[in-house]
Amino acid sequence: MVQAFKGGMKRLSEGTIELKLARFYYRITPHSTTDMSPSELMFSRQLRTRFDLLQPQLKSKVVEKQQKQKQLFDSHTKDRDFVVGDLVYVRNFSKESPRKWIPGTVVERKGNVTFVVHLQDSNNNVKRHKNQMRHRMCDYIPEIEVSLEQTPTPMEPHNNRYPTRNRRPPQRFDEEAWH
Repeated sequence: MVQAFKGGMKRLSEGTIELKLARFYYRITPHSTTDMSPSELMFSRQLRTRFDLLQPQLKSKVVEKQQKQKQLFDSHTKDRDFVVGDLVYVRNFSKESPRKWIPGTVVERKGNVTFVVHLQDSNNNVKRHKNQMRHRMCDYIPEIEVSLEQTPTPMEPHNNRYPTRNRRPPQRFDEEAWH
């Protein structure tokens, strides 16, 4: 950077280094009243200096970072495409319901990634992003039947890394303590 500055100073018009610096700074420094540099007032644009070449272009950096983010996102996502009439599961954000996914049917496409879905359970329509939707293969929702006749099998004791403490019940629950 220092070498580029010195080279730029040598290429400027004749005079001492101080005079060259003064001209350079005067031409590119914004004025306090107009908030624009004299060269910007004269040419209606900012002059491109050699210092501008030293700074990387912000736009190219932003585009590069956005492409990298898109590539990383696309590497782990599935392309979901829905059409009107598709059977789907939509993400449930209600805290009252224990179910995370609710069955529904796509009713309308609002944009590239937004859909209106008719919920089967509540007969409501909700608007969801396609990342909050999953394909559903059939209309049948299996009900889980729990039989009380089946008893769960007891788990075998697990060998813990640390020994377990043998606890005695407190004396207040002993029959002998009450008599």
